[in-house]
Order: sequence, then structure tokens, then C-alpha cells
Amino acid sequence: MPFLAGLVICSFSAITFFRAFFDKSTGVETIWAKVNYPKVVFVIVTLVVYALFLETLGFIICSFFLVLTLMRYVGPQPWRTSIIGAVFSSIISYLLFETWLQAQLPKGIFGF
Repeated sequence: MPFLAGLVICSFSAITFFRAFFDKSTGVETIWAKVNYPKVVFVIVTLVVYALFLETLGFIICSFFLVLTLMRYVGPQPWRTSIIGAVFSSIISYLLFETWLQAQLPKGIFGF
């Protein structure tokens, strides 16, 4: 199954690449024209901080702050929406990976 999924992804990637390569109506400049580079750098830095603190603080806490930060500052969403989204997404992802898929997620210093 993973091999077939990888094969499908590679096929779609190849189709997308060749369509973009042979379609000369849109240039590369138009693709990158609306990119907000400070937000891209902010997301990369946020993900690095997430990775650094994941073992120490644990999956739930780090995921909560990651989603909260991304929803609040990259989104941008109001505080209430950001907090509710962060709580639900971290709990649901924990239940999905820890309980259903039985993956071993970092517990952190608080034990959850």
C-alpha cells in the first residue's frame, strides 16, 4: 500500500511538472509574486522551535502552541477561534495518533 501511494503521488507530481514546464503562458514570476516571505520565515522558525521543545514539553502542549501561533499570526484568526482550534486539533491529533494508531508520541515533563 505505501508503494502504491508513493507511485500515485509521483505520477501526479510528474504530470504537474510537465504541465508547468510546457505551459509557457504563465511565468515563474507570477507564481512567486504574492509570497509573503516574512510569514514563510516565521513558519519555518516556529516549526524549528516546535521540534526543539517536542521532547521536553510533550506532543499535546507543543502542538497546542504551534497551532495557536500559526492560527493567530499566520492566519490571522481572532484569539477565541485560535484557542478553540488549537485545543481541538491537539487533542484530536493526540487521540488519533496515540490511541487509534498506537504511535509513541513524546510525553514531556508533565507526562501527557
